[in-house]
Amino acid sequence: MKELRQDRANEARRFAYSNGFGYGVRERVCLNTHVFPKPLRRNVEDLLSQRMLNGDAAARELLYQHNLRLVINMMRRYRSYAREIEVDVLFRVGCQGLSKGLDTFGETEKKFSAYLSRCIEREILKMLPEKVQASLY
Repeated sequence: MKELRQDRANEARRFAYSNGFGYGVRERVCLNTHVFPKPLRRNVEDLLSQRMLNGDAAARELLYQHNLRLVINMMRRYRSYAREIEVDVLFRVGCQGLSKGLDTFGETEKKFSAYLSRCIEREILKMLPEKVQASLY
């Protein structure tokens, strides 16, 4: 009986997730975080960021790929304010913010993901209309 309830609960979660919680087909594909690599651990992220600062392009690419979930999370946060903007455009803008964050990251910043999330958020906020930006602050 308990296994049956767990199976039903898992099936309901899969159904809700596959339906994107009310998003359209295009948005479901873009907002699906299971297709992106898992986030890195803090010590690995720090090591890769140091290698990136020394000029290692492979470390930069790894950091870029493993922080794409951060872009999706920031998109989800501001999606309700940007209904008129297509999801793939919002994703590209978030990726530009991620890229700028990787380029401007220095040794003075303490936490890598916090710095990247501010850069991504800044780029997404630039896309939003001025009335929405004013209401957020």
